[in-house]
Amino acid sequence: MSARQLRRFYTPLCLLLFTALTACSSLQQIADVQKPKASVTSASVKSLSLDQATVLVDVVLTNPNPFTLHAVGFDMNMAIDGHRLAAVSQPDSKLAIPANGRNKMQLPVTLRYQDVIAAVGSIANENALNYALDGTVFVDVPVLGNLGLPLKFTGSLPVPRLPQITLKDISLESINLSGAKLKVDLDVTNPNIFDVNLKSVNYDLMANGKSLTDGALKQIKLRQGKTQNVTIPLSVSTTNMGLTLYRLLSDSNSVTMGVKLGADIVPGISAWQPGPLKYEAQRTLNR
Repeated sequence: MSARQLRRFYTPLCLLLFTALTACSSLQQIADVQKPKASVTSASVKSLSLDQATVLVDVVLTNPNPFTLHAVGFDMNMAIDGHRLAAVSQPDSKLAIPANGRNKMQLPVTLRYQDVIAAVGSIANENALNYALDGTVFVDVPVLGNLGLPLKFTGSLPVPRLPQITLKDISLESINLSGAKLKVDLDVTNPNIFDVNLKSVNYDLMANGKSLTDGALKQIKLRQGKTQNVTIPLSVSTTNMGLTLYRLLSDSNSVTMGVKLGADIVPGISAWQPGPLKYEAQRTLNR
């Protein structure tokens, strides 16, 4: 047999052997395929309001195989006291998990407080809710098909509350021909499990529907779950009071005073961005 004939004979044979070896190698890889893993590493609050909360769930997928895998969908449920009240599902979500590596995905779950109230009752006295997450990530694995990898996690979710203001007293410290000195005592309570600051605090003192004096206070820092007394000393000129009110105050007659207060709320948690705080109350002047 000539050299040319040998080449014509051995070349297809070599190609056949190479193909067979490659196939065997691929079959060996498939035979050694390992199940991927999934776990929830953390959950953070993305946004908060007085009506609902959205939690971002961090899921890590680990691929122990020497070839890339793909997540093909997921679902996640949030339960409060055993009641499933929120869910997210993306059956066609695609995510590549590199060979011998890992990748991360974030699942947003939104909980409405009205659903919690309907399921477990009032949450008016709650400043946090304990929740449980359970779900499944589906990964396409050779030979094994679409595997469902279970996910579980528990955590606590803050329920934001507006600061509470109570008018304790309005008292007359002194009065003379030039004017009067008064004092307003307030209790300001932070019912939250995080600190809250009140900025741009402004006030207005009224009597008989007329504004006597207004002004602004420095920032009020409220520690979590604490009540702080705020005293506002006020000076009102006789001109602002008017003769009628001056006579009422001088004769120790009852006078109904009104206080208006406004402030910007700056929580110690960036996920909550509430609107301005407004407060108004009336009290009979205490001498």
